[in-house]
Amino acid sequence: LRTAIERIAQSDAWVLVTGEPGSGKAVAARYLHEHSARRGRPLVETSLSALPAGDLALRLYGEERDGQVIPGAFEQAHGGTLVLNEVGELDAATQAQLATVLSEKRLRRLGGREPLPLDVRLIVTSSHDLPRAVADGRFREDLYYRVNVVRIELPGKERILLIDDEEIQVRT
Repeated sequence: LRTAIERIAQSDAWVLVTGEPGSGKAVAARYLHEHSARRGRPLVETSLSALPAGDLALRLYGEERDGQVIPGAFEQAHGGTLVLNEVGELDAATQAQLATVLSEKRLRRLGGREPLPLDVRLIVTSSHDLPRAVADGRFREDLYYRVNVVRIELPGKERILLIDDEEIQVRT
C-alpha cells in the first residue's frame, strides 16, 4: 500500500480514497501529501460530515465581509493539499457548488467579487459507495468523475486493495 501511494504521490492528480470507517483513509491522505512535491506546503483537512450544511460554504470558500477576509479551506491550502473527508455526506446544493469550483478551478469567497485561482492537490475520502450513490441520484455524477481521477480503495474485511481499478490481494 505504501509503495502504491508513493507512486501516486509523484503525480499531482486528484485522488479519491475510499474504505470502511476506520480503515485509515485520513492516514493514507496524509501519507500521500507527505510523499508529494507539495509536502513542504500546507496540508488542510476538513471533515465535511462534522459541519452543519450552512457552515460548509464558509468553511470551504471563505468570506469577505466589511473589508475583512476570512480565508476558507481552499485558500488556506493554496499551493498545498486539501483533504475533504467524507465527501459522500454533502447535500445536493453543496455538491453543486463544489462541482462548479472544481470544474472552473477557481472560487469566489462568500460576499466576494473577484474569483481566486485554485491551486491545490485535492484528496477526498469517503466510506460511502459513491458509484451506487450516483446511480441512486444521491451524488452528482459530474462531481464523482472530477474527484475520482485516481482511486485508492483501502482494504476492509475482505482484505482486497483496489488502486485505480487494479486489484491487489493483501496478505494479513
